[in-house]
Amino acid sequence: AETAKQQWQRQKREHAKQQQQQQQQMAMPVDMSRLSAKAAARMQRRLAAMSARGQPAAEAIQAEYRYYGFGPAKCPGFPPESFDYILLDAPCSALGLRPRLLQQHKLGELLETAAYQRALMYAAVQLLKPGGYLVFSTCTISPAENEVNVRHLLDTYPCLKLVPAEPRVGGPGLMGPADVKALRQAVAAAASRHKTADAAVTADAAVVSASGEADGAEVVLPNSKWGSVDTWCSERWLSSEEAALVQRFDPCDPADTIGFFIAKFQKVCGC
Repeated sequence: AETAKQQWQRQKREHAKQQQQQQQQMAMPVDMSRLSAKAAARMQRRLAAMSARGQPAAEAIQAEYRYYGFGPAKCPGFPPESFDYILLDAPCSALGLRPRLLQQHKLGELLETAAYQRALMYAAVQLLKPGGYLVFSTCTISPAENEVNVRHLLDTYPCLKLVPAEPRVGGPGLMGPADVKALRQAVAAAASRHKTADAAVTADAAVVSASGEADGAEVVLPNSKWGSVDTWCSERWLSSEEAALVQRFDPCDPADTIGFFIAKFQKVCGC
Protein backbone atom coordinates (compact mmCIF):
# COMPACT_ATOMS: atom_id res chain seq x y z
CA ALA A 1 0.00 0.00 0.00
CA GLU A 2 1.13 3.54 -0.72
CA THR A 3 2.32 5.37 2.36
CA ALA A 4 1.32 8.93 3.13
CA LYS A 5 4.78 10.17 2.20
CA GLN A 6 4.75 8.33 -1.14
CA GLN A 7 1.28 9.69 -1.90
CA TRP A 8 2.43 13.24 -1.14
CA GLN A 9 5.50 12.82 -3.37
CA ARG A 10 3.37 11.44 -6.21
CA GLN A 11 0.91 14.32 -5.97
CA LYS A 12 3.79 16.78 -5.93
CA ARG A 13 5.24 15.27 -9.12
CA GLU A 14 1.84 15.35 -10.83
CA HIS A 15 1.33 18.96 -9.84
CA ALA A 16 4.76 19.94 -11.14
CA LYS A 17 4.01 18.15 -14.42
CA GLN A 18 0.70 19.98 -14.81
CA GLN A 19 2.39 23.32 -14.15
CA GLN A 20 5.03 22.57 -16.77
CA GLN A 21 2.38 21.64 -19.34
CA GLN A 22 0.45 24.85 -18.64
CA GLN A 23 3.61 26.96 -18.96
CA GLN A 24 4.41 25.30 -22.29
CA GLN A 25 0.90 25.87 -23.56
CA MET A 26 0.93 29.50 -22.38
CA ALA A 27 4.21 30.09 -24.17
CA MET A 28 2.67 29.02 -27.46
CA PRO A 29 1.17 31.71 -29.70
CA VAL A 30 -2.57 32.23 -29.40
CA ASP A 31 -4.47 29.91 -31.75
CA MET A 32 -6.36 32.33 -33.96
CA SER A 33 -7.85 29.58 -36.11
CA ARG A 34 -10.62 29.02 -33.57
CA LEU A 35 -11.72 32.65 -33.73
CA SER A 36 -13.52 34.70 -36.32
CA ALA A 37 -11.58 37.42 -38.11
CA LYS A 38 -13.25 40.07 -35.96
CA ALA A 39 -12.50 38.24 -32.71
CA ALA A 40 -8.90 37.58 -33.78
CA ALA A 41 -8.36 41.27 -34.52
CA ARG A 42 -9.86 42.17 -31.14
CA MET A 43 -7.55 39.70 -29.41
CA GLN A 44 -4.51 41.17 -31.16
CA ARG A 45 -5.48 44.66 -29.99
CA ARG A 46 -5.95 43.47 -26.42
CA LEU A 47 -2.59 41.69 -26.42
CA ALA A 48 -0.89 44.81 -27.78
CA ALA A 49 -2.52 46.94 -25.08
CA MET A 50 -1.41 44.53 -22.35
CA SER A 51 2.12 44.53 -23.72
CA ALA A 52 2.15 48.35 -23.78
CA ARG A 53 1.20 48.35 -20.09
CA GLY A 54 4.17 46.11 -19.36
CA GLN A 55 2.19 42.97 -18.67
CA PRO A 56 4.28 39.81 -19.30
CA ALA A 57 3.40 37.98 -22.51
CA ALA A 58 2.56 34.73 -20.71
CA GLU A 59 0.09 36.48 -18.41
CA ALA A 60 -1.48 38.34 -21.34
CA ILE A 61 -1.99 35.12 -23.30
CA GLN A 62 -3.42 33.41 -20.23
CA ALA A 63 -5.86 36.28 -19.76
CA GLU A 64 -6.96 36.04 -23.40
CA TYR A 65 -7.52 32.31 -23.19
CA ARG A 66 -9.66 32.91 -20.10
CA TYR A 67 -11.55 35.71 -21.86
CA TYR A 68 -12.49 33.48 -24.80
CA GLY A 69 -13.28 30.46 -22.64
CA PHE A 70 -10.69 27.92 -23.77
CA GLY A 71 -7.07 26.99 -23.13
CA PRO A 72 -5.19 26.15 -19.92
CA ALA A 73 -6.83 28.94 -17.91
CA LYS A 74 -10.42 28.26 -18.82
CA CYS A 75 -12.72 30.04 -16.41
CA PRO A 76 -14.44 27.51 -14.12
CA GLY A 77 -18.18 27.46 -13.77
CA PHE A 78 -20.20 28.23 -10.66
CA PRO A 79 -22.26 25.82 -8.59
CA PRO A 80 -26.05 26.20 -8.59
CA GLU A 81 -27.62 28.94 -6.46
CA SER A 82 -24.42 30.97 -6.18
CA PHE A 83 -25.73 34.51 -6.64
CA ASP A 84 -28.18 36.81 -4.86
CA TYR A 85 -28.48 39.14 -7.86
CA ILE A 86 -28.12 38.43 -11.59
CA LEU A 87 -28.33 40.92 -14.44
CA LEU A 88 -29.11 39.12 -17.70
CA ASP A 89 -28.56 41.82 -20.31
CA ALA A 90 -29.11 39.29 -23.05
CA PRO A 91 -27.73 39.43 -26.59
CA CYS A 92 -30.56 40.64 -28.77
CA SER A 93 -31.46 41.91 -32.23
CA ALA A 94 -30.83 45.52 -31.09
CA LEU A 95 -33.88 46.78 -32.95
CA GLY A 96 -34.22 49.56 -30.41
CA LEU A 97 -30.90 51.25 -31.14
CA ARG A 98 -31.06 54.63 -32.86
CA PRO A 99 -30.32 56.29 -35.14
CA ARG A 100 -30.74 53.32 -37.48
CA LEU A 101 -31.27 54.00 -41.18
CA LEU A 102 -31.70 50.38 -42.26
CA GLN A 103 -32.96 47.20 -40.62
CA GLN A 104 -31.94 43.94 -42.26
CA HIS A 105 -33.16 41.45 -39.65
CA LYS A 106 -35.49 38.73 -40.84
CA LEU A 107 -38.23 37.23 -38.70
CA GLY A 108 -36.40 33.91 -38.52
CA GLU A 109 -33.34 35.64 -37.08
CA LEU A 110 -35.48 37.28 -34.40
CA LEU A 111 -36.86 33.91 -33.37
CA GLU A 112 -33.38 32.39 -33.25
CA THR A 113 -32.16 35.22 -31.05
CA ALA A 114 -35.11 34.78 -28.69
CA ALA A 115 -34.48 31.03 -28.51
CA TYR A 116 -30.81 31.68 -27.73
CA GLN A 117 -31.82 33.97 -24.88
CA ARG A 118 -33.75 31.10 -23.32
CA ALA A 119 -30.55 29.10 -22.91
CA LEU A 120 -29.08 32.01 -20.96
CA MET A 121 -32.27 32.27 -18.91
CA TYR A 122 -31.97 28.62 -17.93
CA ALA A 123 -28.41 29.18 -16.68
CA ALA A 124 -29.40 32.34 -14.81
CA VAL A 125 -32.29 30.65 -13.00
CA GLN A 126 -30.07 27.78 -11.90
CA LEU A 127 -27.39 30.16 -10.58
CA LEU A 128 -29.82 32.36 -8.65
CA LYS A 129 -30.33 31.73 -4.95
CA PRO A 130 -33.86 31.40 -3.53
CA GLY A 131 -34.90 34.89 -2.51
CA GLY A 132 -32.54 36.41 -5.08
CA TYR A 133 -33.41 38.77 -7.92
CA LEU A 134 -32.97 38.41 -11.68
CA VAL A 135 -33.17 41.43 -13.99
CA PHE A 136 -33.71 40.60 -17.67
CA SER A 137 -33.09 43.41 -20.16
CA THR A 138 -32.71 43.92 -23.91
CA CYS A 139 -32.23 46.84 -26.28
CA THR A 140 -34.83 45.63 -28.76
CA ILE A 141 -38.52 46.26 -29.40
CA SER A 142 -39.13 42.69 -30.64
CA PRO A 143 -41.91 41.09 -28.52
CA ALA A 144 -40.41 37.64 -29.16
CA GLU A 145 -37.31 38.69 -27.26
CA ASN A 146 -39.21 40.61 -24.59
CA GLU A 147 -42.78 39.82 -23.54
CA VAL A 148 -42.84 36.33 -25.07
CA ASN A 149 -39.67 35.37 -23.21
CA VAL A 150 -41.06 36.81 -19.98
CA ARG A 151 -44.04 34.51 -20.50
CA HIS A 152 -41.60 31.64 -21.11
CA LEU A 153 -39.79 32.33 -17.83
CA LEU A 154 -42.98 32.48 -15.80
CA ASP A 155 -44.45 29.33 -17.35
CA THR A 156 -41.24 27.29 -17.31
CA TYR A 157 -39.96 28.25 -13.86
CA PRO A 158 -42.77 28.43 -11.28
CA CYS A 159 -40.15 29.52 -8.74
CA LEU A 160 -40.02 32.95 -10.40
CA LYS A 161 -42.42 35.82 -9.95
CA LEU A 162 -42.47 39.26 -11.53
CA VAL A 163 -41.76 42.15 -9.18
CA PRO A 164 -41.73 45.92 -9.78
CA ALA A 165 -38.52 47.34 -11.25
CA GLU A 166 -37.74 50.70 -9.68
CA PRO A 167 -37.53 53.48 -10.65
CA ARG A 168 -40.50 53.34 -12.99
CA VAL A 169 -39.53 55.13 -16.20
CA GLY A 170 -40.76 53.01 -19.11
CA GLY A 171 -44.26 52.12 -20.18
CA PRO A 172 -46.13 48.83 -19.70
CA GLY A 173 -45.38 45.75 -21.75
CA LEU A 174 -47.47 44.39 -24.59
CA MET A 175 -50.24 42.04 -23.53
CA GLY A 176 -50.48 40.24 -26.88
CA PRO A 177 -50.24 40.57 -30.65
CA ALA A 178 -52.56 42.97 -32.43
CA ASP A 179 -53.38 40.34 -35.09
CA VAL A 180 -52.78 36.73 -34.02
CA LYS A 181 -53.73 35.20 -37.38
CA ALA A 182 -51.37 37.45 -39.34
CA LEU A 183 -48.56 36.75 -36.89
CA ARG A 184 -49.06 32.98 -37.14
CA GLN A 185 -48.92 33.19 -40.92
CA ALA A 186 -45.74 35.29 -40.83
CA VAL A 187 -43.97 32.96 -38.37
CA ALA A 188 -44.86 29.84 -40.36
CA ALA A 189 -43.77 31.51 -43.61
CA ALA A 190 -40.47 32.58 -42.04
CA ALA A 191 -39.91 29.03 -40.82
CA SER A 192 -40.42 27.59 -44.31
CA ARG A 193 -37.72 29.93 -45.63
CA HIS A 194 -35.33 29.21 -42.79
CA LYS A 195 -34.55 25.50 -42.95
CA THR A 196 -31.65 24.22 -40.83
CA ALA A 197 -29.82 20.93 -40.53
CA ASP A 198 -31.51 20.11 -37.22
CA ALA A 199 -34.99 20.37 -38.73
CA ALA A 200 -37.61 18.75 -36.56
CA VAL A 201 -39.93 18.34 -39.53
CA THR A 202 -39.94 19.46 -43.14
CA ALA A 203 -40.84 23.02 -43.95
CA ASP A 204 -44.01 21.80 -45.63
CA ALA A 205 -45.37 20.82 -42.22
CA ALA A 206 -45.25 24.43 -41.07
CA VAL A 207 -48.26 25.54 -43.08
CA VAL A 208 -50.98 27.83 -41.87
CA SER A 209 -54.34 27.61 -43.53
CA ALA A 210 -56.07 30.55 -45.17
CA SER A 211 -58.15 31.05 -42.04
CA GLY A 212 -54.98 31.76 -40.13
CA GLU A 213 -55.22 28.65 -37.95
CA ALA A 214 -52.46 26.06 -37.90
CA ASP A 215 -53.19 22.74 -39.62
CA GLY A 216 -53.40 20.33 -36.72
CA ALA A 217 -53.17 20.95 -33.00
CA GLU A 218 -49.64 22.31 -33.07
CA VAL A 219 -47.21 23.11 -35.87
CA VAL A 220 -43.57 22.35 -35.08
CA LEU A 221 -41.24 24.77 -36.80
CA PRO A 222 -38.38 23.49 -38.99
CA ASN A 223 -35.71 24.60 -36.51
CA SER A 224 -36.16 22.49 -33.38
CA LYS A 225 -34.81 25.35 -31.27
CA TRP A 226 -37.77 27.50 -32.25
CA GLY A 227 -40.40 25.23 -30.76
CA SER A 228 -43.83 25.62 -32.34
CA VAL A 229 -45.89 28.36 -33.91
CA ASP A 230 -47.94 28.46 -30.71
CA THR A 231 -44.77 29.23 -28.77
CA TRP A 232 -44.61 32.70 -30.31
CA CYS A 233 -48.17 33.34 -31.42
CA SER A 234 -50.37 32.89 -28.39
CA GLU A 235 -53.26 35.32 -28.05
CA ARG A 236 -52.06 36.54 -24.67
CA TRP A 237 -48.43 37.15 -23.75
CA LEU A 238 -48.88 38.92 -20.45
CA SER A 239 -51.83 39.68 -18.21
CA SER A 240 -52.62 43.30 -17.48
CA GLU A 241 -50.99 42.93 -14.04
CA GLU A 242 -47.86 41.36 -15.51
CA ALA A 243 -47.63 43.95 -18.29
CA ALA A 244 -47.74 46.70 -15.65
CA LEU A 245 -44.73 45.19 -13.86
CA VAL A 246 -42.36 45.16 -16.85
CA GLN A 247 -41.00 48.28 -18.52
CA ARG A 248 -41.01 48.79 -22.29
CA PHE A 249 -39.22 51.81 -23.76
CA ASP A 250 -40.42 52.69 -27.26
CA PRO A 251 -38.57 55.21 -29.45
CA CYS A 252 -41.97 56.64 -30.43
CA ASP A 253 -42.90 57.50 -26.85
CA PRO A 254 -42.68 61.08 -25.55
CA ALA A 255 -39.69 60.11 -23.38
CA ASP A 256 -37.65 59.96 -26.63
CA THR A 257 -35.42 57.03 -25.63
CA ILE A 258 -33.96 54.09 -27.48
CA GLY A 259 -36.00 50.91 -27.61
CA PHE A 260 -35.40 49.00 -24.40
CA PHE A 261 -37.04 46.43 -22.16
CA ILE A 262 -36.70 45.54 -18.47
CA ALA A 263 -38.28 42.78 -16.38
CA LYS A 264 -37.39 41.97 -12.79
CA PHE A 265 -38.01 38.59 -11.17
CA GLN A 266 -37.62 37.18 -7.69
CA LYS A 267 -36.84 33.52 -7.10
CA VAL A 268 -39.25 32.64 -4.33
CA CYS A 269 -38.07 29.05 -3.89
CA GLY A 270 -35.70 26.46 -5.36
CA CYS A 271 -36.52 25.31 -8.90
